[in-house]
Amino acid sequence: NKLPKNVIITYVVYMKTLEHVYIIQMNGSKDLVILEVNNVTVRVLLKRNSSDALVLKQIFLDQEYFAIISLANERNISCNTIIDAGANVGLTSIYFSKYFPNASIIALEPNKNTYQRLVENIKLNNSKNIITIEEGIWSTNTFLRGDYSFRDHNDWSFSLKETNTRTNDAIKCTTLDVLIEKSSWDTVDSLKIDIEGGEDAVFNT
Repeated sequence: NKLPKNVIITYVVYMKTLEHVYIIQMNGSKDLVILEVNNVTVRVLLKRNSSDALVLKQIFLDQEYFAIISLANERNISCNTIIDAGANVGLTSIYFSKYFPNASIIALEPNKNTYQRLVENIKLNNSKNIITIEEGIWSTNTFLRGDYSFRDHNDWSFSLKETNTRTNDAIKCTTLDVLIEKSSWDTVDSLKIDIEGGEDAVFNT
């Protein structure tokens, strides 16, 4: 019998993680990964055999967002306000917080279970400059339904679809304008949106 794809991916990513002298500790159904970002110790809890390992690889091993860090440093650009829409379990927000410790960061995640793990990771790192909000981002203030049909049906594939009825499991969404107004920000220095194919809807006003 073949091993489940998530098990294989988690194993491969963790082997690459260990090559970077990171520490991995078993913690119940989760794994605690300890690493350094910008010479600061970071601790993240990952759900075993899920898409969390791939997110870890993208953010910390592949350093997908390091180009933003480099650009800000090279051009002496201040990055004081950051929105992380589709924050997943908080790894991108934590990554940015270690390079921009004085920035105010808003992390939005609409999936209830994923949001709980996001909050857990933020608390684990004592990241007081990260504000977490259990909401999605959309073109209007509305309620949407969750959908896993995008990509590989795992946690990071969670997206939002419009619905005509408000059900008990409906997900609250806000707009960028409302979010910025509530935050009393004049500008957003960095906007990261990763909402599994729903990006067009955010700017469809």
